Amino acid sequence: MRNSSIDYIESLLEMIWKKVVNFSLDPSSSNDSDAVLTPRVIKLPSGGYRMFYMGASPMNAGTIFSAFSKDLENWQKEPGIRIDREKNEMIDRVLAPDIIKISKHFWRMYYEAHLTNKTRVILSAVSEDLLNWSREKGVRVKSEVYDCGAPKCIRLGNGNFRLFFYSYPRPFKSGIKARNHIISAKSGDGIGFQIETGVRIAQDNEKFENYTVYAPEVIKKKDESWLMYFSGWNCDAKGMTKGRIFSATSKDSFHWIKDKSIVIKNGGVYDYRFASEPCLIESDEGNFVMFYEACDANGIKRILKAVQT
Repeated sequence: MRNSSIDYIESLLEMIWKKVVNFSLDPSSSNDSDAVLTPRVIKLPSGGYRMFYMGASPMNAGTIFSAFSKDLENWQKEPGIRIDREKNEMIDRVLAPDIIKISKHFWRMYYEAHLTNKTRVILSAVSEDLLNWSREKGVRVKSEVYDCGAPKCIRLGNGNFRLFFYSYPRPFKSGIKARNHIISAKSGDGIGFQIETGVRIAQDNEKFENYTVYAPEVIKKKDESWLMYFSGWNCDAKGMTKGRIFSATSKDSFHWIKDKSIVIKNGGVYDYRFASEPCLIESDEGNFVMFYEACDANGIKRILKAVQT
């Protein structure tokens, strides 16, 4: 069963990514005037692409919206809300959507939710048209001792589901010993998840990860191995946090080996402060495109993209 954006790929380890000069989406409407973040792009059955993203404004701590594109170049924000906050359910902010196809006309979205009690959990919603979503009852992943979010779900060969997400012990702390890792949970039905033992991606690089690692994007390769892009953040001596995009590989999606090089560096015009939350999509022409969130030197948060070279 196909995942949200890509099914099988040949090899991306040798691929060099080139940043596109202009941005793909900016905070240009009243609903997202503060920021557009956490992109997730999928191909639509009827043609074209839909980007799901979090938009925030002075009156909106974070809601999931969408935009449409025919060519992955020009994006038009769509009216309405895909996943809203729910004050009666004490959900103050929703973000970081990930979508997996369950059947021919049925999709599930996993997303991060910030509750009014300051905890973070993973929820889910379902849709038959990728535009109208209904939240499913209950919580997919939660913990009494850590916050979790930025989910990524994959389908395993035996039909089970593996959900990757960040795990931040409460209260949140930075530092290389903070244990702000990427871990995982497993499920037979995509609803009830059991936390798996161990750590998938450890926060263990003092130079680039002394703040956190999170936001996994996981893709299966044609040789049945796996590739992950993820975000690594550090905090410098002045207290400034900076984010970059890294990669890792795995033979079984459970044990991972980090690659040494940086995939997408910060420091550009639009991603001066951070490049984070990677999302991979294959175009109709067979080229790969990576969308990611970014922040410039003035604090403006946009969605950018890079293309394979």
